[in-house]
Amino acid sequence: MVILKHLNEDTSWLIQFTFNSTPFNILIDPWLKGPQTDYWKLFSTQWHAIPSCVEHISDLGVQIHAVVISHEWTDHCHKATLLEVEKEVPVYATDKAADIIRSWKHFDKVYNIPPLAPGQSWKTSSINGLPKQLGIARAASSQADFQYYHSASNGIEEISALLHGLHEVTNPKVLGGKLNLGGRNAVQVAHNCKPKLWIGTHDEVKVGKGLVSKVLKRRIWSVEEALKEEGLADSDAKFRVLRSGEQVEFD
Repeated sequence: MVILKHLNEDTSWLIQFTFNSTPFNILIDPWLKGPQTDYWKLFSTQWHAIPSCVEHISDLGVQIHAVVISHEWTDHCHKATLLEVEKEVPVYATDKAADIIRSWKHFDKVYNIPPLAPGQSWKTSSINGLPKQLGIARAASSQADFQYYHSASNGIEEISALLHGLHEVTNPKVLGGKLNLGGRNAVQVAHNCKPKLWIGTHDEVKVGKGLVSKVLKRRIWSVEEALKEEGLADSDAKFRVLRSGEQVEFD
């Protein structure tokens, strides 16, 4: 059984696996409270518009066995929250995020998330500290090829859940350009990987201050609008929104 719990309205998740009656709990991009600042306060500072379901890691009431960080920006790699995690817990992070986390000298083990190329078995991504039933990898394709996301090429028989938001968020090119790919990308990925369930993530309209908050542009797509724009007849997965503290269970 797997329990997927949304810890806030943004992109923090708790995934609870059970293998032979033994739990294995993974935190993804935990940012529970307080501001997040990128570079300096006058550039970009944000707060949650809706409080997280808990304020501290200990409030979750479960043992954390691993942490996954998908990006180096502080709404994903939030130092104050991560320092609440026990130092013995292994952290799996993208390359830049891993370097930042190592610089804190808090965690005993920080692993770089390996790439998973088209045709490479997902089993090769079961890296140190993970049960053999689990793997963690990142997309390795540099091309805008939605067929890359087709799970069959990686030996995955079925995808239970896809986490992808609908909000398309863009900065001026000089400040990074497109930040969130939004609904059009989401329906293409869902069409190709055919998950049982598609759940929104990273769609919180946060409270912001600084330069970025003044120039940031956001388009909120509906599933129907995105399907029409991409020329797709229907969604291959049911789209669902989990609010802060809500969860879903599946086998």
